[in-house]
Amino acid sequence: MTGVCFGPYTLTPFDHIFPPFVYGICGISFQPQRLEDGVSILRNGISQLIDILPFLAGEVAPSNVSDKANAMQVRPSTKTSSLDSVLYMKCYPEFRLSSPPANSTPAADQGNEVGCREAFAKLTPEFKCSALPAPVSRFQLNVLADGIILCVMTSHAALDGSGLGALLNLLAVCCRNVPRSVQPFPTSMGAQAETRLFLENLARRYSTSGADLYEKNSTISGAGHGDLANHALASHNFVFSSERIAGLKSRCIGLLAMCHKESLPSQGVYVSSCDILSSLVWVCINQGRLATMQPMLPDFHSTLGIAVDTRQRCDPRLPTNYLGNSVVMMHAKVSASELQFLNDSDKRPGDTLTISDEEIRLLTQLALRIRSQISRVDNDYAGGVLSRVFHSTDWCSSRITPTDVMISSLRHWDSFELDFGQTLDRITTLDILPAPIPGTCLILPKRFNADGRETWDMTITLPAEEIEALRHNRLMKSILEQEYPLQPCQRVS
Repeated sequence: MTGVCFGPYTLTPFDHIFPPFVYGICGISFQPQRLEDGVSILRNGISQLIDILPFLAGEVAPSNVSDKANAMQVRPSTKTSSLDSVLYMKCYPEFRLSSPPANSTPAADQGNEVGCREAFAKLTPEFKCSALPAPVSRFQLNVLADGIILCVMTSHAALDGSGLGALLNLLAVCCRNVPRSVQPFPTSMGAQAETRLFLENLARRYSTSGADLYEKNSTISGAGHGDLANHALASHNFVFSSERIAGLKSRCIGLLAMCHKESLPSQGVYVSSCDILSSLVWVCINQGRLATMQPMLPDFHSTLGIAVDTRQRCDPRLPTNYLGNSVVMMHAKVSASELQFLNDSDKRPGDTLTISDEEIRLLTQLALRIRSQISRVDNDYAGGVLSRVFHSTDWCSSRITPTDVMISSLRHWDSFELDFGQTLDRITTLDILPAPIPGTCLILPKRFNADGRETWDMTITLPAEEIEALRHNRLMKSILEQEYPLQPCQRVS
């Protein structure tokens, strides 16, 4: 790291959708033959990365050039003059890397589920992130008994989930240390600035007419469920069978095709595996809440927030290595009356995991709602979101608010395929610490299990009692292969 030097820049309207104190936290592990060699390569790689993209060592602060209230900028920090002020080192010989259990076991045998945040607290850099200025990113290298965990923290005001995934790709390039004459670096400060300028120009082109894109939702959270944030939250990993999800999708597509052939024979319909999984998880979470909420709220509905990346939906498309925010949050709703029959069907005799035609119909309807919301997002929609922030007098007025369930997909990350060079090789494990908000669901990067089969992994954060209900939910179990608490490391026995 040769010194942090770059000009301050104003964050884009997309960046202002997220509060500056929300951080993405990712832990990736390696098991090199010599841990000290792995540490050296990662240190050099991070140093190279910051030399190329020095804003990573900067800070998010109030803008001193914008005439908009609460406008933010990224600027150089006086606190990051050396690599050691951005990258921290810790040794924990009493800990080892975690590995998924061979089989699902009762929660009582798996340790303290709430302990994942305490474990991450050891692995992540310590700094105050509740006041401005706030760091854009920090790194911590943790040397364990059997491997290395690199923890990366990035401000959501400067990088979104896809940006964090792209950052790992760029770090892998730096760790391979390929000469620039052989392989040009995939991005630069100039390329990042060009994309920010494109987004600003897109915002200028659109008017601010139309409904509020981020209006407050009348949901469970807004009607007595908001105190969930004060409960003890648990983050749990669920591993789903690709074959069973494919079977569900086939049944849903078949139903859609039959219904559409009768009403609109010339038009095709489509829902993805991600839509199907999202609808099932959404239903199952609400099943656990329905019994307590319906007597209080006869007309209650649940709102699902779906994070949609606009990178491939803008015209022209944004670069895949753009690190800044480009996410919009779309909403779908389900009512209590639509879910009630599920509780009745769970009372049927026998412990069958078969999903009925009636349940397939509901999952299909919800998957179609999700897909229809995602399909709305195009260049015009992105321009409308950008415009509402850009033309407002207060740039924090359009920040997103939590919904009852929020699903973000990181499945497009190719993290497990990344080559970090001969010494580090591939990532061994990858963990994402979700935001401490009940209902947060993260679909994790695609990976293959020990048998070479593709899996679907999801980390779900809920109050501990709701996680317990979810673990035993019949619909969840019908496609589940494994489930275990999120634990990035374990004590050496």
